[in-house]
Formats: sequence, C-alpha cells, structure tokens
Amino acid sequence: MEDCVFGEWTDWSPCVPDSGTCGPGTQIRTREAENE
Repeated sequence: MEDCVFGEWTDWSPCVPDSGTCGPGTQIRTREAENE
C-alpha cells in the first residue's frame, strides 16, 4: 500500500452560507493527492 503524497493546500473558497441565508457559513479548501 503506497502512501499518498499531498500537494499544497489550495486557497480558501469564498464563504458559503450553510442555509442559503446571510450570516456564518462554511469555507472549504482542498488539496490534491499527487502520485509520485
């Protein structure tokens, strides 16, 4: 089983309200797994 090598984190996405209304929401950022 190979270890995954992760790349750099992407920038945070724009804040997305959880319920479609204004106010506190969530931010998401991802990172890609790189095969080396």
